[in-house]
Amino acid sequence: MESPRAVLLPQFVMLELTNACDLACRQCPYHGEGVVKRRPIGVMSEPMWQAAIAEIHSWDRDVVLQPWGMGEPIMAPSLWQVVAAAKRSSRVEVGFYSNGNQWRGPDVEAALTSGLDWVTFSIDGIRREVFEHYRVGASLDRVLGSLKALATARRASRKTKPEIRINMVQYPELHDHADEFVAAMREYADSVMVSRYRKAGDRRFSPIALPRIPCHQLETIMAIGWDGRVGQCCEDQQGEVLVGWFPRQSLRDIWYGEPMQRLRRFHAAGRWSELPLCAECDAWTGSLERVSERNGMRVRERTATTVYEFQKEAGA
Repeated sequence: MESPRAVLLPQFVMLELTNACDLACRQCPYHGEGVVKRRPIGVMSEPMWQAAIAEIHSWDRDVVLQPWGMGEPIMAPSLWQVVAAAKRSSRVEVGFYSNGNQWRGPDVEAALTSGLDWVTFSIDGIRREVFEHYRVGASLDRVLGSLKALATARRASRKTKPEIRINMVQYPELHDHADEFVAAMREYADSVMVSRYRKAGDRRFSPIALPRIPCHQLETIMAIGWDGRVGQCCEDQQGEVLVGWFPRQSLRDIWYGEPMQRLRRFHAAGRWSELPLCAECDAWTGSLERVSERNGMRVRERTATTVYEFQKEAGA
């Protein structure tokens, strides 16, 4: 079997501070309708996240640290401590996704003062009946209020960070909603991502068949669960394909350990169909992109998403 080429330390590290969530979104692969959880709900301990950040700071490379996983990061008591601690290194970029349902005044202030680089609010359109059908437990008014509060506070502070991003899953009921949604969000966000709808558990991203190549995630992304388990990739929401346990092993040792190297060897040899998580997954297509300019926006088209980036003046 062909040996994998030399691999750098991960560019992206997902540090799941908690897998608890206040919502039960119907198509969530962890909290969704009919999904059986195979991991207990919990919160990462302070010694664990401190150890992870300390090791990441020791790496001789730029890293994007995402303190979230299968839960709502705002529900993790340590969130803003983690952001501030990670930002003590200029080589670490920090950002996370949030459902926007739990933000309060202190969170808005912390987002502006902790060093946070970006936050992505998950807002599945502005058609209330569709939004509240799929995002069970969420209030569209509350979520939009969180978005607007952060945008207003950032504008008043004349800061450009955190960058405000929005992700909308384009459910069948929203097939004609993308342009309307992008236009409505332009006042508050720096970019909007429209994501292709897929059912919970579905790992197919691309609408077209493409010649298969080894997956970039095995060489770029490390996903650390709240209890220290490290799964194969970010598509392993249940942590079923374990490649190591932190901090029993260092992140470096896990990354270069035999379980990860075996996965890379199988991909290098084109034997992905023999790997349970990979056989029916095309997350590897996420590395493909087409970029264009449209109506004052930079548009990045990928197999699973279309990202609309707005050009704004500093402090806008």
